[in-house]
Amino acid sequence: MSGDDHIGNLIEDAAKREQWRAFVLALHEAAQPGGPLHGWAFHGTDQYTAGIIRIQGVTTTHAVAQVEMGGPWIETDGTHWGTPKVAAFYAEDLIEKHGDPDLDLCVVAVRISDLEGWGEFAVDGQTLDCPLATRLGRSEEEVFRQWEESAQDWQACWDVMGTLLVLAPVGHEDLHVLNGTDDLERLIQVVRENAAPAP
Repeated sequence: MSGDDHIGNLIEDAAKREQWRAFVLALHEAAQPGGPLHGWAFHGTDQYTAGIIRIQGVTTTHAVAQVEMGGPWIETDGTHWGTPKVAAFYAEDLIEKHGDPDLDLCVVAVRISDLEGWGEFAVDGQTLDCPLATRLGRSEEEVFRQWEESAQDWQACWDVMGTLLVLAPVGHEDLHVLNGTDDLERLIQVVRENAAPAP
């Protein structure tokens, strides 16, 4: 590879990283209270897996769950969902897992109200063990204090930890795969059109 080719690849990689960052920040803004995707949950993945998700939905993986406050912690299977920044972290983690810095990442979006039709919600014990404080914009001390002061149910897990565990697979029918800002803008347009009152 010539020096020019190498520099070109570095520029492409930097541009790719910047596009991902811009997409995640736009998704974060859209999911804020008052935003068009407030009340939605997200699942970070890579584009290859997203192709399977478009057909099969999100399948379950290992989970540690608490269904009722004060109830037992159980090892089970579930689908993992989060806020945009949390979902993006898990997508980015796949780069290290696969050892592939060129891995194409994406995010799957779904209304939380639609998730309710697929299975029971639970507190995500894995998140409680290792909260993603930097992605939440708070210190670990703040996160744990807020958790201790909360109802410590699935809603509190979502509000404080930014994660939601569904104890079931989630079918493709309610899912939207977002490969970048263009897909996000299209989804926002659809959501706004569906929310607009009929003339």
